[in-house]
Amino acid sequence: MFHMAGFFSAALAQAANLDIPALADNILTIANGHFLPQKDMDLQFAYCQATTINRARIVSPSNRHITLPFIRPTNLGQNPITQQELADYRANPFTIKGLEELAIEATSDLACGTEDCTALVGLTIDARPAPRGNVFTMRVTSVTASVADAWTTITPVFPDSLPTGTYSIVGLEYVAVTGTAARCVLDNQIWRPGCVAQVLINNQAQQLFKKGGLGEWGRFTSTAMPGFEVLNSAAVSVHTLFMDIVRVL
Repeated sequence: MFHMAGFFSAALAQAANLDIPALADNILTIANGHFLPQKDMDLQFAYCQATTINRARIVSPSNRHITLPFIRPTNLGQNPITQQELADYRANPFTIKGLEELAIEATSDLACGTEDCTALVGLTIDARPAPRGNVFTMRVTSVTASVADAWTTITPVFPDSLPTGTYSIVGLEYVAVTGTAARCVLDNQIWRPGCVAQVLINNQAQQLFKKGGLGEWGRFTSTAMPGFEVLNSAAVSVHTLFMDIVRVL
């Protein structure tokens, strides 16, 4: 399982390496506008978007001993483009040291100083492989009004009542016209795993967010269905999610 954390600034500019503040998270500690993991965590993926973004990099004290790693590629747009662009570290996860501030810095090609920039990271302590079995994809909807540029808890509507049992989440897609990301909220775990959004239903999600690409995200029972938080670039009240699940018990 992993945790998705976000960063946001409404003032990206051509000045090099603007610090992008951490979004209020409720799970990870924030110090000086940066996340402060309490123990070592492995970076599974990183994502950064802005309309004229030139580059973005991952900043922590230990990284400076060698060189600050860049998020490549970046997403050139205020929302995810048709084919999402992100840095995939799964083959060799990048260690983020505990008790060190984790920051994202970004640079734009234009000297506007008023451009939105959002970054997302997927951090894990206990990576678990996805269980074997049939992967069922459940469509979930919501008409909760979201808040721009902050995690919003939505009220999900599930189309089916699952048979009594325990289920493993192994993937998620989120579709909304101003969507940036979504993450799961589970009763029995702290971490909130998530995905980068799609703005159109026919856009292609990154394969790592689907059918076990990031292992097991967490488990829930048929009597305690998962909740969801969404991140949007502007308020929206139509949300569609596709949740991949495997019945394990």
